Amino acid sequence: MRRKLLVVDDEIDVETMLRQRFRAEIQRGQYDFIFARDGFEALEIFRELKDAPLIITDIRMPRMDGLALLAEISRIDPIQRVVIVSAYGDMNNIRAAMNGGALDFLTKPIDFEDFQSTVQRALAHIAAQEESHKRHAELSGIKHELELARKIQETILPSRTPDIAGLNIFSFYKPMSTVGGDFFGFYEDRGRHLGILVADVVGHGIPAAMIAAMVRVAFNLQKDAASDAAAVLLGMERVLNESGMIDTNFVTACYVYVDLETMRLRTANAGHPPLLIHRNNGEVLELRPAGSILGMLEFGGVEAQEVELFPGDRIFAFTDGFFECGAGLNWFGQERLIQAFREDANLAPDGFMNALLQRLNDWNRQYGISGDFDDDLTAVVIDVQDPANG
Repeated sequence: MRRKLLVVDDEIDVETMLRQRFRAEIQRGQYDFIFARDGFEALEIFRELKDAPLIITDIRMPRMDGLALLAEISRIDPIQRVVIVSAYGDMNNIRAAMNGGALDFLTKPIDFEDFQSTVQRALAHIAAQEESHKRHAELSGIKHELELARKIQETILPSRTPDIAGLNIFSFYKPMSTVGGDFFGFYEDRGRHLGILVADVVGHGIPAAMIAAMVRVAFNLQKDAASDAAAVLLGMERVLNESGMIDTNFVTACYVYVDLETMRLRTANAGHPPLLIHRNNGEVLELRPAGSILGMLEFGGVEAQEVELFPGDRIFAFTDGFFECGAGLNWFGQERLIQAFREDANLAPDGFMNALLQRLNDWNRQYGISGDFDDDLTAVVIDVQDPANG
């Protein structure tokens, strides 16, 4: 790779001397020498060049000396790229230059072997700095994109839980990273009916978040069919298939419809973990009617399941991050999740969630895992209350 060397010196014979000494390197395309007579001329050249050069500058020059040039270059470009040249006895200026951000220094009269080794060392250092700045810029760009994605995702999730007499509703969402692929949403109808969707997009990060945004669109378009659980999932599948976003990704979903007028619950499932219902007598129902993942429902069909609701029931819809935590084969598992659901049924919904998260953290620590979970966590917990007290 040809590297530009901008040599700044008011002595005319310096150009002749360097071109002669490095003739072979110039012919091979190793170096491209550019010369300037003072700092002002060097600054003009520096600003015009597309590829910033290594600058080798004398200190003592008319109009703008090497120290002033160093200060200007340091202000324009964050990368150290100036080598100072001065008489050996002028150590005060050399020290000032190094303190001012000079990359290295050479002494006059110039030793050509020292010149070449200093140039090679300086170019290697510049290349490392440029790579570091490039990676930093890329990382900053990614962080900016993630922050934008996080803000967008916040807008697709419900800003509040529905306030419905007879139901105590609690929702929880924690992405594995800045953005995630989980989604939950609600339909409200006349204060006596509630539709709930909990969905999980395979994968994480921005791609999964983009699909989750499309899941929200697909869900909102099914509101007219809210009472028909199977129809909601089939309608969502048609929208997602038309979008082309799930050709190589899949989405699981659990839809629940609560009718407080008839005290009935209907649910349909698209390859998602089961819906859990805890009864007052300690019984836990696992509702998972047949249904493949979204994108494959029409091929295999989808069923709905209906059960009666009673005051004191707790409904729990969740994504698989709640039981797929742990190390290797030592997953927390659905059985332990159901046991925790049963044992902490006396806690309020938010207290139950806090206790469950503590169990998961304790489980991870048992296997030497600390920090964030390795999957998105999303859940909706609903307590059915006595309508007379709701």
